[in-house]
Amino acid sequence: MSDHAASAQKSPSAPLKWSPSAVLAQRAPSNAPPSSHSSESYSTHATSSAPSPQFGSTDPAKPATAQRELPGRFFDCDPEDLFTLIEDMLLQLMSHNDSIPLHPSDLTRFHSRATPGISIGAYLRRMAKYTTLDKPCMLVVLVYIDRVCERMSRFTICSLTVHRFVCAAVVCASKALCDSFSTNTHYARVGGITLAELNLLEKEFLDIIDWRLTVTAPVMQHYYASLVQMHLNYTLGPPKGPMPTMFTGARSPPP
Repeated sequence: MSDHAASAQKSPSAPLKWSPSAVLAQRAPSNAPPSSHSSESYSTHATSSAPSPQFGSTDPAKPATAQRELPGRFFDCDPEDLFTLIEDMLLQLMSHNDSIPLHPSDLTRFHSRATPGISIGAYLRRMAKYTTLDKPCMLVVLVYIDRVCERMSRFTICSLTVHRFVCAAVVCASKALCDSFSTNTHYARVGGITLAELNLLEKEFLDIIDWRLTVTAPVMQHYYASLVQMHLNYTLGPPKGPMPTMFTGARSPPP
């Protein structure tokens, strides 16, 4: 879809969409300087009147849990903790963006006819279990969402788009960032869509993102640190070693 295909403005009363960078910007510490590690600028697709989002359980009926320290570097993080961070961000986006009225002109190939029966957390874990999904390929999905939202002003991650978008993003990220990856036939089977549909989703994704699939390690570290710092259940520990300037695939950086 063209970047200009859906450039019409929403009515003043309609809530503005949320993207990962917009949510993270709302929760950034007031004394924090603009990120010097990221070439990705924060987008402005956020509602100024909405309460600042925060991840983790806020249910008063549940006992408060002490914050657990996560490693300072994203590639040292346990995959399950990384899944939790990414899942909670996606749930925040879905919860807010589902409140935005959906118009026929907003429909994209990423929209499902109905909300899938599997939660996005279970879907992410299924993709990781049955494919060679490395940590950078999990985290880079959020970067890709920002890049697509910048180029498609009316696109949102919501209950109808998140699964198909994640599937296409994982396929493209695995091919761009990992030393090994599965076939599209396998990805389609794991993702619960047909091979023909996955091929179309992959082409659409690459066209929209203009094949900008590579992401530097500092950019991914910036997203990771921001996710941890805004989560109720986690705190960010000090990095145990130097931070590489580039990410070069599935191989782990030196300790």
